[in-house]
This record gives sequence, structure tokens and C-alpha cells, in this order.
Amino acid sequence: MLLLFLLLSIVPALLIAILSMNLLLAPVEKISSPSLKASFENSMEIARRLASRLEYDAAAAARRFKSAYSSSDKQISAEERFRWAAAEAGADFCCLYVRREGGWHLIKSLPEKFDRADSVMVGNLGQNRSPLRIDLSDPDLIASALPLAEDTTAVVGLALEHGLTSRMRKTGEDLSLYGSAGEWVTSMRLYITLILSMIVAAAAVSATLLSRALARRISFPIKRLAAATKHLAAGDLDYRVNLTARDEVGLLVESFNNMAQQLKANRERIIEMTRRQAQIERDFEIARQVQTNLFPKTLPSNPTWEFAALCVPARAVGGDYYDVFQVTHNHILIAQGDVSGKGLGASMVMASIHAMVRSLSEKLGSNPATIVDEINRYLAEVSSPETFVTLFVGFIDCDQGLLQYVNCGHPPAILQRASGQFEELSSGGTVLGILPHYDCSEGTCKINAGDSLVIVSDGVTEALNLEDQMFEQQKLVETLIKHRNASAQTILDAILDEVRAFTRGREQGDDISVLSIRRKLRHVHDVNAKHFNG
Repeated sequence: MLLLFLLLSIVPALLIAILSMNLLLAPVEKISSPSLKASFENSMEIARRLASRLEYDAAAAARRFKSAYSSSDKQISAEERFRWAAAEAGADFCCLYVRREGGWHLIKSLPEKFDRADSVMVGNLGQNRSPLRIDLSDPDLIASALPLAEDTTAVVGLALEHGLTSRMRKTGEDLSLYGSAGEWVTSMRLYITLILSMIVAAAAVSATLLSRALARRISFPIKRLAAATKHLAAGDLDYRVNLTARDEVGLLVESFNNMAQQLKANRERIIEMTRRQAQIERDFEIARQVQTNLFPKTLPSNPTWEFAALCVPARAVGGDYYDVFQVTHNHILIAQGDVSGKGLGASMVMASIHAMVRSLSEKLGSNPATIVDEINRYLAEVSSPETFVTLFVGFIDCDQGLLQYVNCGHPPAILQRASGQFEELSSGGTVLGILPHYDCSEGTCKINAGDSLVIVSDGVTEALNLEDQMFEQQKLVETLIKHRNASAQTILDAILDEVRAFTRGREQGDDISVLSIRRKLRHVHDVNAKHFNG
């Protein structure tokens, strides 16, 4: 019915519009007006301003060329001075002319072999101090000349498309042949207004008739739906509209009832998901507290040693691990590890490694190779194939300053000597948990007074900035150089500050662990020797 009313209202309007257009078209085509002359004058004014602008740009390029040529190094060759000045000018072409035999001869140009420029010109090109507008044989070249010496002149300018000037001139001549179309535009506006008015009037009449015919049929179910939406907005998701209809209103009622049913089901799912999410968050908080408690609350205190350590997980819990504790009166165990992956699974593996390192150090003593061998055997038996661990374990003899260590696939520890030299501690083997039989070699080094040892996880060296560039080992070394004589805590804080400044707010992608150790200068003699070496 709606389609019928629309056809009955629009088709007559379109017929009237076509008839009116045919009646109006003949007189409109004969109408002329002086306004096209104004359009022509505007076009010519635009062309004149464009030409002036092009001449100004050519003159500016000539000034830049002369300034660059005059200020360039006199020791370089003339060819290089010319090319450098041409690059600074920013023009489409640059030519160099010399005066001989009664004329100016082209000797150099950029682009090379620029055949659009005149090979010979006449006139007093070398006497003006400001850019001189010159006309070349090619009318599409806008050029200015400036003298470089008494017998040398630079010609710099812009190269328009071939034939552009002649086409613009032809367009202006064509425009001047025609009269104005102002009256034509006015007539067309009147014509279009008339047609639109008729179409709108017909549509308005049709809509009025249609609305009166369908008002009674539509208003009742619409009121029912409006009342139902109020129940729905108040939270009564069990309310349904009981109405039988086979037209679009019936489909709308059916859609409303289905929507209410789905909203009720979704609310129940959201409540269940919220409850589960709250339980998961509580579980994660418990896991985070347990993991936090695994890290040593206080580090060993020694009059000649400083220790500082920190772990910043990428999530609520992480897979990074560190430990520093006193095994005997003279020996301190240091350890740092990184479990593959992040989250709760990695934190559970980390907790197992923490317990094993503590128990094995008491059982096996200061033998890091034996400790990592036992840990590897355990991981190979109980962990999944994709789980592996990088681990650095070392024992420090506090009196002798001797470090006995094993590095199992962990980023090399960096030992910074008081003299400023660096050593990487990488002796050991591959990652743990892959092969059931493990073979590694222990490394030893002497930590002297004033030396610093830094161990970091790959969350530091592989931290990414906004351009996907990595922090890398070299930047870590540069940070240590800046804080060569600082305390262990200051070095740790400096590393974290450098990583934050490098990433510039990018979300942390991996757990970050830093272990900083420094052997203090024992007396004034050591301080003087340290400054002397530095």
C-alpha cells in the first residue's frame, strides 16, 4: 500500500518536472549575460597572479643559488660549487652562462644537457644586482638571472609542462568568445526549485494521506511496545508483549520479545562471568602475594659488600626469579632466572626453582654446576616440552672476593672493574629443562674492591620502544659507565630509569629483573688508587 501511494504521488510529479524542463530549456539556451565576462576577467587575474608568483619563485631561487655559490668552500672545484648551489636553490633548472664573442654562452646546466635552455643569449645579463626576469625561447620556462662575476651569470628558474603557456593563452581566448551564463544559472535555479517543490509537495500529500490511513492500525501496537520498553528499562526482563500481527509491526513485536529473552540470558551470563572473574582475580592476588614472599625481604648485610635486587613482573605474576642469601658465614649465593612464558604457569615453575636452589645449596654446598644439574633433571622430568629456564647461579667468597658461577642460557652478567673495564660472565651451558642429561662448565672470577657486578633478565636487554627497537646489551653497558662509582642500589635505579626512558610509556612486554652487587672500597688507599686508575 505504501509503494502504491508513493507511485501515485511521485510519478505525476516527475511527469510535470520533465514537461516543465522541456518548456524552459529552449528560452534558457538563448539567454546570455555579461557575467561570463567577469568570470573571464577573474580567470585572467588568477593567471596573472600565478605568473607573478612563478616569477617571484624563480627570483627567490636565483638569490638562493647565488648565496650558496658565494658562501661555498672556495677550495672545492667549480663543478662541485655549482652542483651544491643548484641543490640549495631548489629550482627546476640551473644554468651557468659566460660572456664571450658578443654573447652569453651556456657552459653548464643541471639537469645536464638541458636542451630547453638557450645555448646563446644576448643582452646585459651581468650588470644587474637583483634577479632579472628573462625570456627564453621556450615560453614554458620562467627564469631569472643573477651575476656571479663580471663575465659569469647564473640563470635559475622553473620548468612548466611543455605547451602549458600556449594552452592557458588559448583557454583565455576561448573564454573571451562567450557571453555570460548568469541568467542561465538563475533560470536553472528557478527550474530546479520548481521541480523540487513539486516533488516535495507530492510527497507531503502522499505522506499525509498514508499516515491518516495507517495511524489507527499502527498506533495501538506502538503504544504497547512503548509501555514494554519502560518495563524493560526498569529491569523487568520477564515482561513480554502479547500481540499477534503478520506485518512489520508483528516482526517488531517478535524481535522485542526475543531481545528481552536474550537480555535476561546475557545478564545471567554476565553475573556468572563477573563472579568467576572475581574469583580469578582473588586467586591471582594470592599467587602474587605468594610470589612476592618468595623474593628475599632483606638482602645479606656485609661491611664490604652491597646488594640490591628487584623484579618487576609484566603481569600480576611472572616467571622471573632472583635470590640472594647467606649459605655460610663467608659465602653468599646469588641466583637469577627466567622461566619461558609469563603468568601463573611461569610463576609456579619459578617457585619450584626457588625452593630447589635453597634446598640444594644447603645439601650440595658451593657447587653451582651440581645445583643446576639437579634442577635440569627435575625440569626435564616434570615440565612440558615448551617450558625451559635460563638461570645464573653463583657463590661469592666474601673475604677473597672470588665468584664461582654457572650461566645457563641467561644474558651474560656484566662485571665492571674499578678501572672502567668490562667483563662478560657467560661460562656455563644451554637453557635448563630441554635435555635430560646436562653438561656445563663453571666459571670463576675475582671481584676486587670497587668492582660492580650486574645481572639482568632479557626483559631489560629486549625491552622495546615505540619504534620496535631493543634496549640491548650495549645500552646497558653505557648506563653502567655513567654510574661507574655509584652504589649497588643507585646502579639498579639507574638501569630501571634508563629502560623506562627508552620505552617511553610502551606497555611492558616481559618481566624485568635486576641484581646489582658492588664490593666496597675498604680504606682510603683503595679510594686513592681507584681515582688514580680512573
